[in-house]
Amino acid sequence: MWILTRYIMWTILKSITLVGTIMCGIFIIFTFIAEMGDLTQKYTALSALFYVFMILPQNINIILPVIGFLGTLIGLNQLARHNELIAMRTAGMSLKRISVSIFMGAFFVMVFSFIISSYLGPILAKQAAVNKAMNQGNQTFLVTPRSTWVKNGNDYILIDHSLPDGRLANIKRFHIVHNHLTTVTEAKTAVFEGDHWRLENVVDTIISPKKIMVKKQKALDLNSLASPKLLKVLVSAPDQLTLYSLYQYIHYRVKNHLDAHRYQLQFWNILYSPLSIILLMLISVPFVFTGGARDHTAYKLIGGILLCFVFFMIQRFIMPFCVVYDIPPALGTAIPSLCFASFLMVLLFCLD
Repeated sequence: MWILTRYIMWTILKSITLVGTIMCGIFIIFTFIAEMGDLTQKYTALSALFYVFMILPQNINIILPVIGFLGTLIGLNQLARHNELIAMRTAGMSLKRISVSIFMGAFFVMVFSFIISSYLGPILAKQAAVNKAMNQGNQTFLVTPRSTWVKNGNDYILIDHSLPDGRLANIKRFHIVHNHLTTVTEAKTAVFEGDHWRLENVVDTIISPKKIMVKKQKALDLNSLASPKLLKVLVSAPDQLTLYSLYQYIHYRVKNHLDAHRYQLQFWNILYSPLSIILLMLISVPFVFTGGARDHTAYKLIGGILLCFVFFMIQRFIMPFCVVYDIPPALGTAIPSLCFASFLMVLLFCLD
């Protein structure tokens, strides 16, 4: 039985690899075409292609549960078409043993997904966004896990973090002339208006050789900042933080009484993503064996694609839903997995 278990496992993994390769190819082609509209003198076609490959792991990881399901369904149907499943069942191999084979294959996919989602994907996506931003603009950026520095002429601007409504919080501008600090501008928030940023609750500290003056004003217009679209990819986006960085950043925001809901949702989403892969791959077992292992293969494949679409839509909409209705992140991100675990139990019960 162990030989048959390994045979099923490797057949499924080969099918998943094939489906994943096709998905990667489709993503690379369409994303590269979309990037052609953003080309500049510095952001060349080669830079765009490099950008597409850097964001590939994180984007493919989003649909990896779907890839796992389709690969498992195709692999099992391939065994069914060659009467191998019937021979295995005749030899006494139970559905439980077949499910164990799928679970073993799912384990490798799960580990791969966890590495991508918790570490490699965010790092590559963040670096890709920074490289693209720097190639498309004339400003210099320094991005750290907790803040962003922007250099524009003689101004060095520190942005602590962004708010959910697009505003920036805790901004400091250091104006340096001939290697001497002349002005420090501090603002609680900044909002983009038209073609400039408006700093609110501003405190200017003017430094001269003889004295230091402090000047307060309600608002100040500032042109030496990047556009909101540019800053969106630079200032602590949840999907561009590693799992450990997310944990640290959540602790930092909670400690400073800042909203951490989006980051908590992303944290739990990474932890639950391996479970969704296992569930979808196991759901393929009832799909193949319901109505006979060889019957209506095309209908089962179409039904599987529709099921994957439903899962993908639930997974995509659950995070905004949790934010609007203030659902605890640990519970909210588990909803898709709980729904499909219940669905799996019903299918297995009907199959028995």
